[in-house]
Amino acid sequence: MLTESKLIKNGDIFLQKSEEFKIFNDCFIEKFSPKILLAPSSINMYGAYKGGLVESVLKLTANVININKGLNEIFDSSKLIKLSFRFSIGKSILFVEEDEDWKIKKGMYYKYADLGVPFTVPELSLQMLNECGIELTKDEFSDILCFSKQQDKSVETFASNEFNLVNFAYKLTSNQMKNISINK
Repeated sequence: MLTESKLIKNGDIFLQKSEEFKIFNDCFIEKFSPKILLAPSSINMYGAYKGGLVESVLKLTANVININKGLNEIFDSSKLIKLSFRFSIGKSILFVEEDEDWKIKKGMYYKYADLGVPFTVPELSLQMLNECGIELTKDEFSDILCFSKQQDKSVETFASNEFNLVNFAYKLTSNQMKNISINK
């Protein structure tokens, strides 16, 4: 659970970095930032609280930057930051607040939205970016999509090094967030 001040601070950082690195355009910020800033990162694990998505994106981005620094910045930081911010934003429309009292009383505050289509989080992210005319390079599109195809052997062959670094950092960040929630 985040305090109100931490929720606001994280939101300010998210929006500032979005502008600084040209991650999202005005249409996207206007249309989706209210949901993104309050969205959970999951429905029943770590980050299952208001602001959990932005908190996890910021932690992921910090890990990505630190790993890249450890590699003597062999990758373009801007590309890594964009991928870190973009691939999981679909969670903001996939997860909605639970409305059944008995589930809320059991600590289940979120559920899956009835979207009518079986999109993965990265596919929803791509749809959101497309809705606001954010043009992606072939590599940017592929890297986001790779997050939904990790069981596919072609990912091992064709995924970019940037995807592999962000994916590694994502697993690291997930474990860090799990450990934080367990130790509370």
